[in-house]
Amino acid sequence: MAVYNEGNNIGDIVKMESNYSYSRETVTLKQSTGVYVIGTLLAVETSTTKYRFCVQTGADNTAVPAGILLQGADTTFADVKVIILKRGPADINANKIVFDSSFTTQTQKDTALNLLKNGNAPITWHRGA
Repeated sequence: MAVYNEGNNIGDIVKMESNYSYSRETVTLKQSTGVYVIGTLLAVETSTTKYRFCVQTGADNTAVPAGILLQGADTTFADVKVIILKRGPADINANKIVFDSSFTTQTQKDTALNLLKNGNAPITWHRGA
């Protein structure tokens, strides 16, 4: 019998959200060679105002976290409209956030999450279920 491993869903990531019509926003993911999974940490590319993976050493503002993806998306062939958690009040499970491979240490990941907490999207986070 085959084993099925279910991926994350919104409830795994967002633990508290006071008003989803305020905290969520529809944005455009930039076309790339990437498949995005739910929970991916995103940044806004200044030159295009489109969202993409938040990268630890990114240029063009892509090192500054701007939201968390709340649905999967494939941007291989075109830009894609998606829903993100953009602002709080909200509380997330940091263990379920998907970081770009450029985030190599826990300190780097925590720093990025703190930018969400203290920046333009006051989203608190914790580790655990």
